[in-house]
Amino acid sequence: MWWDEQNEETRDNYRRMVDEGRLEFIGGGWSMNDEASAHYTAIIDNMSWGWKFLEDTFGTCGRPKIGWQIDPFGHSREQAAIFAEMGMDGLFFARLDYRDKTKRKNEQTMEMLWRANPRLGAKSEIFTGALYNHYSPPPGFCFDLLCSDVIIDNPNSPDYNVISKVSDLIKWAEDEAKAFKTNHVMITMGNDFNYQDAHVWYKNLDKLIRYVNAEQASGSRVNLFYSTPSCYLKGLNDAGVTWPTKTDDFFPYASDPHAYWTGYFISRPTFKGYIRSSNAMLQAVKQMSSLAPAAGSLEAELNLMREALGINQHHDAVTGTAKQHVTDDYYRILHNANVAGWKIFEAAANSASAVNGAPKLAYSPCPRLNISECAFTESTTSGNFIITVYNPLGRPQSPLIVFPVVALENGSPPTYVITDPEGNTVPHDVFPLPQPILVLPGRNSNAEYQVHFVARDLPPVGFASYHVSVSTARKNRVKREVKLKVNRSKKQGFVFENDFYVITLDSATGHVSSIERKDQPGISASVRQEFMFYNGMRGFNQNFSDRASGAYIFRPESQAPLTMRDQLDVSFVAGDVLTEIRAYTEDWASHVIRFRSDSEVLESEWIAGPIPIDDGVGKELISRFVTDIRNGAKFYTDSNGKLTEPRTRDYRPTFELGDDTEAVSRNYYPVLSRSYIRDEDQSDPNLSRQLTILTDRAQGGGSIVDGALELMVHRRLLYDDAFGVGEALNESAFGTGLVARGLHKFILTSVSNAAKLYRAEEVKDIMRPLYAFAPTSLSAKKWLTGYATKVSALKAPLPENVNLMTLEPWRDGRLLMRLEHMFEPGEDAVLSNSAPIELLDILAAPVLSIRETDLSGSQVAPVKMKWDYEGKADKEDESLNDDIEKGVITLRPSEIRTFVVTLA
Repeated sequence: MWWDEQNEETRDNYRRMVDEGRLEFIGGGWSMNDEASAHYTAIIDNMSWGWKFLEDTFGTCGRPKIGWQIDPFGHSREQAAIFAEMGMDGLFFARLDYRDKTKRKNEQTMEMLWRANPRLGAKSEIFTGALYNHYSPPPGFCFDLLCSDVIIDNPNSPDYNVISKVSDLIKWAEDEAKAFKTNHVMITMGNDFNYQDAHVWYKNLDKLIRYVNAEQASGSRVNLFYSTPSCYLKGLNDAGVTWPTKTDDFFPYASDPHAYWTGYFISRPTFKGYIRSSNAMLQAVKQMSSLAPAAGSLEAELNLMREALGINQHHDAVTGTAKQHVTDDYYRILHNANVAGWKIFEAAANSASAVNGAPKLAYSPCPRLNISECAFTESTTSGNFIITVYNPLGRPQSPLIVFPVVALENGSPPTYVITDPEGNTVPHDVFPLPQPILVLPGRNSNAEYQVHFVARDLPPVGFASYHVSVSTARKNRVKREVKLKVNRSKKQGFVFENDFYVITLDSATGHVSSIERKDQPGISASVRQEFMFYNGMRGFNQNFSDRASGAYIFRPESQAPLTMRDQLDVSFVAGDVLTEIRAYTEDWASHVIRFRSDSEVLESEWIAGPIPIDDGVGKELISRFVTDIRNGAKFYTDSNGKLTEPRTRDYRPTFELGDDTEAVSRNYYPVLSRSYIRDEDQSDPNLSRQLTILTDRAQGGGSIVDGALELMVHRRLLYDDAFGVGEALNESAFGTGLVARGLHKFILTSVSNAAKLYRAEEVKDIMRPLYAFAPTSLSAKKWLTGYATKVSALKAPLPENVNLMTLEPWRDGRLLMRLEHMFEPGEDAVLSNSAPIELLDILAAPVLSIRETDLSGSQVAPVKMKWDYEGKADKEDESLNDDIEKGVITLRPSEIRTFVVTLA
């Protein structure tokens, strides 16, 4: 870091300038995060960790008051809400749809009051401004190594240009002022790769200020001076203007009629998946570091994780829009962070379980379980081992635990006896691995089978350990994969069911044809899930119509996707724990539909790639669900995984789209956690149907035709889109095109029951259980008596609508704790109600004191600027009658509250 390389004299100079207000930090996150592909938990961590560094280094004057999101490619409501709840006064950005910008310039609505979450009132409101000229200087006013628009003020020089430069700048300022409501104009002076020669910049800016202001003697109204975003914002606040409002978001961003920046929602799917799983790991190890002394001593390892995840939220990292060699380095950073995280896991697991002098265990994580590879379980063909599982969720959850195993000389894997923390034998299945997994490029494994079991009711914010005994004494009864006879002449479909669903496959094609709820009469739908693809537009970007599909831009050659093989190869494996329906479309697209007997959630685990490019055409692969749900062009996505955004095909709330040819890409939106369609006739929400799809990483999609919902899962392209990467998005690994494996969960239910289910599943994705393996010589009986097999850090589980979003070490031995109401107003008849919380009854450890702060954990009750805006009501925000000293609070729907906790 630059700061670490400076001597104390330089540091003191900077501290003095910050204290005097001459140098102002804006934004202040560990990176300037993306707003489409970053999860809200990761955004908050990124901002909070950056702010903590600034405040620890520069004191309270180092705390930013302005959000500065000048380069991300679209802007979300949740990002605005986060900034507002951190105590910021304003937010400025550069990129918005070219039609929206033109309209706002003409109507003087470039600046507004963004009411990001109206139900939370002023707490989530922030003044927001769109910059007039991107974040660039006016034409002809760039003074640097890569541009030489110098001001020559020697009247004897033949290149003397002061008169023309002054005239041009004054005209620019007057023209810009026409787009804004006050007489204050922000002129940005900088750009990418600028200030490489700062001396030249400031020398010319000094001249410009002096000569422009001299024109006031001749009647000029322009007064030019150095300023900061905070000073500019104060001028606006003092102007006494009533401002327009904004309640939706700024997605998708289009810079011209053929450049919709919707491709980066999906670019580099394996990288996006790695970031999501790493973020989930960070949430878990922060908790462990808070509560286990041995884990808490690994501060350097925890900080490595924090900083790695902060870097990877950057708007050219998680977006998948960096060059390949830069992306490779991001992978390296994440890998090192994960290694550090597993050290914390081992220390915390031993601290929790190895009590009363019991020997510590040497844990082996299996980070390649996503390709069914685990050296530990594959090499353990006899003896005993332990699986220790950590549940970071504030209530019990029952995840599926899986591990790959090899076949012995008799052709079958060993037999397993799994014992839970109470000494009960746990049911499990051994399935043959699907063929597409066995041939994954780069998979270094001989495992042909996989063991599944359910870890029932894991303790909240706690560990549970399972004893596994491995034997070769008898042959394992492996569940058999049965091939279905798919043919056109067969009329009756193939039927599968569990406690909640009846799933029917079309006997002629092998595709799912219908899903029916057994527990909700009248809730059924025709459903067909299939893989399709768009050919990516080829072009050299010489004009708008020649724009190529690339890392940023999604632009298909045709507005209808191309179909793949209609008749699938389908097989199934039925076990005691779960059932899998395995559907093979092409060599480069397949999926497994998986469901447990007691689950309302269905899974589609997909494998995509290598995408073929032998024909010289890039391709963009989608998973499309086609139903008979009557959604009437409406669909819903999330905002950074939290708030719900209603969408309507071919419509924007604040401007007219007009006619253009990009009918698909203009209807693609970012999807971090969920997207759904529902019957829009809500006369009886108990009979209106909703199909919700949940993602395990950042993706993009939309409802391109009525009744359908599609998500793009992978893309491989052969042309650059000329927006800065300089490379085609043609990823490869292990000598062939990249293969991605991921998960969609999908739920069919009544509208009235939907939020309860998808909110519970979303939080499980971020609060994913972590588990690792360790050898032991102990029998199950001796393990149960020698170790603590089940430990929770909570006194009791949290309510169903409350999430312990954050628990991490903070300053001076204190902890930072965030509690989140998971539901929005009106989502659920019961769970959308405010939630009373007894703060002192959450943690099992005794609490000495609790102090509430802003969202960043930085300041108590920040004082923010107040604004007059159109439609502003006179009533104050809702009073909650909290008593923080007694630990009594009420969480409102969708609210996050932050506390600094001192343990006794």
